[in-house]
Amino acid sequence: MTVVVQHEDGTTDVFHNNMFNFRSIHDRITIHLPLDKSLEKGYQSINFMYYASVVRAYYKDELIVSYGDHLKRHMIGHLRVTIPVPKEAYGDEIRLEIEPHMTLLEDTFHAPILMPQTDDDFFVAIGQETSYAMLVTILVCCVFGMLITLFFYRILDFAPEGYWMFFLIFSMTLWYMGNSGLIYLLLPSEDFNAVCEYVGMYLLMGTAPIYSSFEVERPRVKRYLQTFGKFALTVGILTVIFYVLPSGYTFVDHLRWMQAFQIVMVISALSPFCFPGRRLKRPPITSCSGA
Repeated sequence: MTVVVQHEDGTTDVFHNNMFNFRSIHDRITIHLPLDKSLEKGYQSINFMYYASVVRAYYKDELIVSYGDHLKRHMIGHLRVTIPVPKEAYGDEIRLEIEPHMTLLEDTFHAPILMPQTDDDFFVAIGQETSYAMLVTILVCCVFGMLITLFFYRILDFAPEGYWMFFLIFSMTLWYMGNSGLIYLLLPSEDFNAVCEYVGMYLLMGTAPIYSSFEVERPRVKRYLQTFGKFALTVGILTVIFYVLPSGYTFVDHLRWMQAFQIVMVISALSPFCFPGRRLKRPPITSCSGA
């Protein structure tokens, strides 16, 4: 494959593998995918994942398929690109034209895979078959765990800690499945995949500090984690409400600031475990046997 990146200032960079880069959203990326005649095996498709861009595939000057320019809410996220290969394209090439919507690559661009069209729905699970089954099981178990611990929240002492533990694991799993594209196996929708990724990210900002507050003893640290965790969780819930309402919100407003805020909250949640402080002195245990 050959990648040609035309920059805004008119200069051009040429790469001969999938390790390429660009400078701004005004750059234009053209990928040439040669198809050897020996690769022809009936109906096949070219499959790959690309982040936050408009992707169009051409054979000669005829548009085959496009992704990213007809999304209902113009969400960013991992696009699952599937290009049906015309039979006459074998022995020639497929040309991809990409318009990035972010100033940098959010993920490594892996080389496209040619596979039968009957199997391309499972492309995102290649190498992650076991992980997918495990992650879906974790999501379902976390939902049941949250419901059960929520029922006993005011009754059992350990129920609040269990609830926030399940909530934290649910948020992490949802974010990972959206970021990796595994959500496409549950529902083949670019918007839904992106929403799951960002809802998981926003919920993680609040659930991590709140769960950590149950694991620390120092009152100030506990109070800090609970206060800012509840604030971050409120922000995450509000973003979901704004998305559901016809407000035009798409989770990408001030995205970099929210990602920075996520890093601060996660580090805040982990720091008490790295610096636990002085161990509390506990009274000696005395025997009640009278001996």
